[in-house]
Amino acid sequence: MVTRLLSISGQDAITVNRKNEKKWHGTLGVRFLILTNPLLHFTDASDVIASRFVPVQFTESFEGRENTGLTEELLEELPGIPNLAMQGLRRLRERGYFELPASSEAAIDRILRKAAPIFGFIDDRGELGADYSESREKMFAEYCAWADDNKHKPMTKTSFVAALEDADPSIKCMRPRAADGEKRSYQFFGIRLRRTQDARQAKTLDEEVAEVIDIQSRRP
Repeated sequence: MVTRLLSISGQDAITVNRKNEKKWHGTLGVRFLILTNPLLHFTDASDVIASRFVPVQFTESFEGRENTGLTEELLEELPGIPNLAMQGLRRLRERGYFELPASSEAAIDRILRKAAPIFGFIDDRGELGADYSESREKMFAEYCAWADDNKHKPMTKTSFVAALEDADPSIKCMRPRAADGEKRSYQFFGIRLRRTQDARQAKTLDEEVAEVIDIQSRRP
């Protein structure tokens, strides 16, 4: 579903199978309107799906105080409703894009964190920088602790490395060689753990690894 939404919203040409007709191939000039109570939950490691939405949140409930005369009230305002719509359309065309309020930006961030939790980990526990580096074991231990705190099922170490590298092209995981040719342990480059972390940051590597093993042993 995510792949299809991305291809249509990205104006890619698609093929549509038509019943008893030849297949149609072209670009669909459509927009999707999705109404939902819980926030949308898509899986998209690239984080692109979140940027394709223009969320509008309605936070007020009228349960228990329903306006049964709403239709009549709106009919009285009917002449002015199209005028407001045309004014909005004119502003949109002049600007060229939807100007999102802070509430919509927050909703997009929540959709992103649901679609690709690795971005939540980077925002909460990581710092990006060309000169930054961090031990792979230490980074993975911190990720497992973060996943446990946020009720996420942690990825395997291999998947975690791939997810971090996919999240930002500047992040690389390599095993550098020492001057004498001896191989060192794997390191992440382009990212490090936040230096303002809480007491967990002061733990030794052995304590962090032991914590990861304990967390994973308690999962079914």
